[in-house]
Amino acid sequence: MANLREATLEELLIDPVIVKVMTSDGVRAEDIRQLIRLVNFRTFLRRDIGRPVNVTAISSACS
Repeated sequence: MANLREATLEELLIDPVIVKVMTSDGVRAEDIRQLIRLVNFRTFLRRDIGRPVNVTAISSACS
């Protein structure tokens, strides 16, 4: 039986078919990376509502 796993974001962003679709739509790999960082950051903030803000963790989530 094959060992199946999900592709990583970086693997998807270099897939030739995905690259062609993104190019035709005017989307850059960096646009997707930035979107993922934003979603991670918002998820982090939502999870930690009511707790003191950890500036170091926010900085890490945004980089």
